[in-house]
Amino acid sequence: MVKMRLKVRATCAIVQEGTSTYVRRFAVNSTEPLPRLAAHRPRMSVVADRPRGILAARKLRNMRHERIWRDRTYKRRPLSNIYGTSRTVHSSYGTGIELETVGVEAKHPNSATRRGLCAPVTNNGNQATVFSFVPTDGCVDLSDNSDVLISAKHKRGDLLRLAHFKVVKVSGVGILSKRRMSR
Repeated sequence: MVKMRLKVRATCAIVQEGTSTYVRRFAVNSTEPLPRLAAHRPRMSVVADRPRGILAARKLRNMRHERIWRDRTYKRRPLSNIYGTSRTVHSSYGTGIELETVGVEAKHPNSATRRGLCAPVTNNGNQATVFSFVPTDGCVDLSDNSDVLISAKHKRGDLLRLAHFKVVKVSGVGILSKRRMSR
């Protein structure tokens, strides 16, 4: 007589009885009713607040973008007029009297000295001393202790990255036209 082992398919269930939770196996063909299952709780890892994986880059980038814009010190830089840190204070232009001329060395590979001027800018009742860039060669000599009109500009892509401002007019006359007349 040959003994045959019957394969019985079994299922597992997480059973919760009172305060204890355990895993119990049940045969599929048994008539015993399945017990009440424990509530499903996902396993939490140490850092469970962000997605992982190859296709998660956009989600991570968007989450970082939202997080840094909630930071007040980060917001202060691009929205400087709202937080009152702009030196020209809610305006693109400011006037002042030239105090001194300053020479700043250019970055590598240039070896030139870029010249600018310092002036206390008065605008909307506020005053701040700013360093501003003077365009073209020889225009610094035209503005000696005179009224200057200073324009706020972006530092990106300019010759002098230190200067956030640019001289536009000297004594009510455009600086480029004044340079043309002096030749």
